[in-house]
Amino acid sequence: MFELIETGQLRDLTNWYNAGGKTELESIPGVVPYEQVVYVPLYRNPKRIFGIGLNYVDHAGDIGDAAPQDFPGSFFKMADTLIGPNDEIHLPTLKEAVKTTAEAELGVILGKECRDVSEENWLDVVAGYTTILDMTEESILKGNEYLKGNPRYLTIVKNFPTFFHSALSWSHRTKCRMALQWSHSGILSSISRNILKK
Repeated sequence: MFELIETGQLRDLTNWYNAGGKTELESIPGVVPYEQVVYVPLYRNPKRIFGIGLNYVDHAGDIGDAAPQDFPGSFFKMADTLIGPNDEIHLPTLKEAVKTTAEAELGVILGKECRDVSEENWLDVVAGYTTILDMTEESILKGNEYLKGNPRYLTIVKNFPTFFHSALSWSHRTKCRMALQWSHSGILSSISRNILKK
């Protein structure tokens, strides 16, 4: 799936699907019936998962700082934090980990390598959007009876395995909905190669 996003083929595939490809797809032998599909994240090893933090003013002071004024507060997530539908979130077993929280977030999927994109052109690099459940081991960040809190712990408290739940559905940036059943059945690559040759 990542290759389709990065090479811009996802737009062509979405247009094909919305222009009648759904019917053609349903006639291809071997397509897994909807009720038997196993859902997984669109891809498991993104190059980067970049998060924006401290953007909710009422909570920006939770770790002792006011909301950033110039550059956003930010953090990275490791690839092993990424899970999908029906995957379990595992809470840390450290004695210092006494309160894990979850926040619903909007995920923006970039479809191109980019840097210093102008405000006018930001949408040119967006492949789509999804919903995210972002986990934080808040008690280590803020402090508890075992340790004093420190904002420098942000990397640790955001990066326990399974702490980044990506939803199944996503919306292509053109706001077309795309049924992704067939991508989860493991046949998307071969289907997309055949479709894109037409």
